Amino acid sequence: SCVEKRDWRFIRVLQPSMRVLWVVFFATSIRFAAPVQCPKGQYASPGDSSCKTCGPGKYAASEGQAVCTDCPTGKYLEDAATSMAKHDDVTDCENCPVGMFSSSGQITCTICRKGQFSESLGQSACTVCVAGKYLSDDGNIVSKHYGAHNCISCLAGQYAISTGSSSCTICASGSWSDDNATTCSPCGKGKFLADNGMSSYA
Repeated sequence: SCVEKRDWRFIRVLQPSMRVLWVVFFATSIRFAAPVQCPKGQYASPGDSSCKTCGPGKYAASEGQAVCTDCPTGKYLEDAATSMAKHDDVTDCENCPVGMFSSSGQITCTICRKGQFSESLGQSACTVCVAGKYLSDDGNIVSKHYGAHNCISCLAGQYAISTGSSSCTICASGSWSDDNATTCSPCGKGKFLADNGMSSYA
């Protein structure tokens, strides 16, 4: 906001019959301070007297910004306001690596959760494993989330009915499955299976 400054001057005037104190106001100058014009990579909120460099996950691609812009989804910006040159364009926001993702305005990317993978750079979300497969790592080791090949097929005698599974379920007694199954099949008429987790019956 503009700041108004005034000078006040007091003059004492002596009259022949008495002393009278006259207060005379002189508005000698009224100066208006221009709003702060920040360069790219910095910002100034209303009322600020100086510019500040954008923080992590943010940038300012044009001059005179009151707020910084969040990096897009699938990208991140680690620098903690050490240099405005690292926050002056959207290209300063880097793509998330394979196996990771991010929402907007992030300082780093997150490893995909269990049952998920990301096989391309700059992803805003991870892809789920198909039914019949699973991925047990829950965002701990990025190399286990590089692609669909990290999703492991359920073994014979097991199944995974849902997409994005973190484990397979053993078939119940009286049912069986082959590899990569999404459900188990019941034994035929005149046959039975007492054990869980069998792949076939005779």
